[in-house]
Formats: sequence, structure tokens, C-alpha cells
Amino acid sequence: MWLYINGQIWDNHTLPASGLKSACDRTDLPTARRTAPGSEASRLARQHLGRLGDEFGRLPIAQLPPNKNEADGGRDHNKNALSGWIAGVDIKGGTTHDATDDIGLAAVEDMVSVPDWHATILHLLELHQDELFVEHNGLKEKLTSVFMARVVKLILA
Repeated sequence: MWLYINGQIWDNHTLPASGLKSACDRTDLPTARRTAPGSEASRLARQHLGRLGDEFGRLPIAQLPPNKNEADGGRDHNKNALSGWIAGVDIKGGTTHDATDDIGLAAVEDMVSVPDWHATILHLLELHQDELFVEHNGLKEKLTSVFMARVVKLILA
């Protein structure tokens, strides 16, 4: 049971009001149907791992287009704070982890690195991060970097 959206519907550098509404219209109802308590889809979803993520977080300030119309301004990428959503097998439902500063510019509490995020997903898939490699330019590279990444146990059931 997967929800796949081709394209980058969340990459709203301009026109966020219409772009985000369109993205939510395509994802909110299918996601809600898969996680609604008591539904057959929810029972199946608890046996699988679902993840929703983006390539980056978003800056808390507007990115104005060339015409400088503030209503059309979106938000540029933010590598210092991003969000993700994960649900399903062995995930503690309703858990929020991590926090940003007051304006959402940077992560400041219980930060999770990309390798930690990958280690957590691999753990949930019952794969061992220290045994998985990707061949790249003749080298075996670990999926979670050269150091042992940590599994984010606070979100696990």
C-alpha cells in the first residue's frame, strides 16, 4: 500500500497558496485513509512502514519572485531544519521528535542527522546498517556514513 506522487509537488518556491493547496489535495485524504483508526487500511498500514519527506526543509522567510508580489512569494530551501513523517510498524503513533528555534530557522533540540534517519528506517526494516554497503567508484560505502549512526529510539513503539 503506497502513495506515490511523481514530480516535486512540495517544491513551492513561488505561489505557495495554490501550490500547497494542490499538494495537500493530492496527499491528505489518501494518507488519512491509510492511517484512520479501526480501518482495514490502518491495520495493513501498521504492518508496513510509511514515510513522507521532502528534499529539504523550508526557510521561515519569503522568497520573492522577480515581480516582487509578496502574495506569490514562496520559501527557499533550508538545510538546517527539515521535517518528515513516518508511520506504521513499530512506530509510536502521535509522537513528535525534535524542535527548531522560535522562527523555524534551525534545529535546536534532539536533532536527528540524515544518517540517523536512515539508520532508523533500516532498523525498522530489520536491516543492519553496519552490514549494508553501496558500490560507488570502486569503493564500498556505508548507507549511513563512515560512523555508526544512531537509531532514534524515542519514536519506536
